[in-house]
Amino acid sequence: MPRKKVKEKGPKIGPLSGYLRSQYIKCGRANCHCRADVGHGPYSYRIVRVSGQRRKQYVRKADLSTVRARIDAQRRQSAAVRQMNQEALDDWRELKAQLRQLDQLLNPAGR
Repeated sequence: MPRKKVKEKGPKIGPLSGYLRSQYIKCGRANCHCRADVGHGPYSYRIVRVSGQRRKQYVRKADLSTVRARIDAQRRQSAAVRQMNQEALDDWRELKAQLRQLDQLLNPAGR
């Protein structure tokens, strides 16, 4: 008997790198109000680094809260990884110090 596929209950929201930035845009038309004023917008963009260069990706207003949540999830995940790495490094340093002490006890300098 074939298995039935289980449908996901909602869209999967995974982490997203980068940060959000709001920006006003000037269109460049000679008779537009944006030339003398602030500009059109604000428009939201997600800024990411690709091969060492910043890239700008437009984010629709409808998607803004989802993108913000995904970026926050990435930041929380990165902070957790940094914390785990720091704890592992601290443990490693403590273990090295204990091994040095043990080595000194087993092999005194006079031998």
